[in-house]
Amino acid sequence: ALLSPYGQKTGILADLIAEDTSVSGYEAGTVRMKSVWNKHDQTMDFLVKNEIGGSPTLDAKGSYMPGNGDIRAKINMGGLELGYVSSFLKSVFSEISGKVTGEVTLAGSAGKLSVFSRNTSLRDGLLRVAYTDVTYNVDGPFHIDDNGLTFDSIAVRDRQEGTGTVTGGIAFRQLKDIRLDTRIRVRDMEVLNMTDDGEVPIYGRVKASGDVGISGPLSSVTMDVDARTSGEGDFHIPLRDNAM
Repeated sequence: ALLSPYGQKTGILADLIAEDTSVSGYEAGTVRMKSVWNKHDQTMDFLVKNEIGGSPTLDAKGSYMPGNGDIRAKINMGGLELGYVSSFLKSVFSEISGKVTGEVTLAGSAGKLSVFSRNTSLRDGLLRVAYTDVTYNVDGPFHIDDNGLTFDSIAVRDRQEGTGTVTGGIAFRQLKDIRLDTRIRVRDMEVLNMTDDGEVPIYGRVKASGDVGISGPLSSVTMDVDARTSGEGDFHIPLRDNAM
């Protein structure tokens, strides 16, 4: 990388390649980052590419205009690992994996960045909910805009062939102030798989049919359940002895 002057500005001209990389514990393979100064447009043009085992998973190209802070970028995903964001959502999901495909466009300044997606979907997704310790397989389309990420009736399955759909999404403004506003409709699906470790307020194994709402900021998530149990199971509310 070279720190290079252009006019009265200074920018970074780079051509970097990192191999055998990982993000949040997930393999990220080979990552290439390159930037060049575009004298005609007075922009810093950049690209970021990612390959795992020779297969491209990310191809991002764009430009940054130092004069007004304008950013333009197009991101093509050919199977980007969902687990890369697991560190940010660990309070909600104790395990995350899957492949994201589609195209995302960014435009605007750093403080007023617009985000739009096209043909985005999740395949072979796996989510383990931290509060219930239940693992779900998820597949289906979603889209992103300035209001957040919206699930377009994503299909959900549990390990015992229970099924459901996910709608709603994750709301945010300028990629900040993240709040969950997600609704899940389930049929004979596992909703609780907790063992008594001496600390949990409830435990057991429960299947249910009905509706589940997950809402609130990541620091204070609430669940609203309107469902009935189905099949065999057990549910316990332990009375802890807190006497000294």
